[in-house]
Amino acid sequence: MESCQKSLKISDEEMKQIQENNKKPKKKLTQAMRVHLREREYKNWCDLKSKGKGVESFKDCKDVNKRIMEKRGLTNTEWIQILKMNGQVAPVRALHGRGQDNRCRHCDEIETLGHVLGFCDRGYLLRNTRHNTVRTLIADEFRRLKWNVYEEVHCINPSRSTQRIDILIYKNEKSYILDPTIRFETVGNQPEEVNLEKKAHYDSVIPYFKDKYKLADIEVIGLFIGARGTISVDFENFRTKFDLSKEMRNNIALSVIKSSVQILQHHTYNL
Repeated sequence: MESCQKSLKISDEEMKQIQENNKKPKKKLTQAMRVHLREREYKNWCDLKSKGKGVESFKDCKDVNKRIMEKRGLTNTEWIQILKMNGQVAPVRALHGRGQDNRCRHCDEIETLGHVLGFCDRGYLLRNTRHNTVRTLIADEFRRLKWNVYEEVHCINPSRSTQRIDILIYKNEKSYILDPTIRFETVGNQPEEVNLEKKAHYDSVIPYFKDKYKLADIEVIGLFIGARGTISVDFENFRTKFDLSKEMRNNIALSVIKSSVQILQHHTYNL
């Protein structure tokens, strides 16, 4: 056992901690060691400067992120592309070792995976389709729960220019503006940043909707969804608060990751 511990590079201090943590609930020591090694490798992955960017988002919703081990709803090609995106080794020009020219093949920006999935004009229409699919999945779920639901609602802001919101829902004196936002995962506080950003963006049009729909109060909720199909704790809290189905959540994650694969292939292979 000491030989195995040494081969696995588990120090005596770590072993002591494993045994301490394994008291409640009690399980096999070898199983506890596997858990420790798995968590250690995950932390090492998160600490990588480039290939660990946004990886911490994968721990938030394990039910969805089991896709890294299972090919549920995916073709072999899609699953391989997802693994490449998760490990930040997708064939973009800014990938280390692919050459000196890291400029995007379709514009003048640096061609990172985040640029391809979230900014490049080459994938503009595909990104719109990805977003609209997610918006409709959320809206249809609220319709199933008998909310009053409106999508793509136009309004006029205080500067007298037109503005548009993704979803307006209301029922029993409760009303919300929902804005699902798909972005490449970078840091752990992205869900909070997106929520605050959307609240500030739509704050000025709340009086317009109060007057038009005769609503007492409206809360704005920005919903962050990872471009690599990750679901955040904030999104899960939102889902449970409104009693939305797990099937909707799973369909959103699957739809986003399949669309992101399509965007990447369209960008790199000129499909």
